[in-house]
Amino acid sequence: MFSGVFKEAKVEELVSLLSCFVWRERLPDAAKPREELDLLFIQLQDTARRVAEVQLDCKVDIDVESFVHSFRPDIMEAVYAWAKGSKFYEIMEIARVFEGSLIRAIRRMEEVLQQLIVAAKSIGETQLEAKLEEAVSKIKRDIVFAASLYL
Repeated sequence: MFSGVFKEAKVEELVSLLSCFVWRERLPDAAKPREELDLLFIQLQDTARRVAEVQLDCKVDIDVESFVHSFRPDIMEAVYAWAKGSKFYEIMEIARVFEGSLIRAIRRMEEVLQQLIVAAKSIGETQLEAKLEEAVSKIKRDIVFAASLYL
């Protein structure tokens, strides 16, 4: 947030990047994300490595490589497509995961976005705040946020 990555990324790319924070499952056949998403993921890994190394310097017991690899790019493409307006069945073809797992991940991303909105507001980043609110509006739709799946 402070390095400007969120501010420079398009809304769909930002949402896609946030999927790496909430997705923990390892998908053996996950496709590598497109180039612009992969570059964002590489920036995330570099930042994670710096954070872990600072923690080590502060005598926090952490495995740097394990921390860096805890961020998963497996659903970046599916989340990007969702933010672009794709239908749920279309993103399920991209992700090839259980429906409930993907729904949970997108709902958790919305929670993270809400927290980031509060953070952006508290540091006076009104443009970033607006971008994050737009991201919420793009992902908070259809069956993923239905009150009940038994409609």
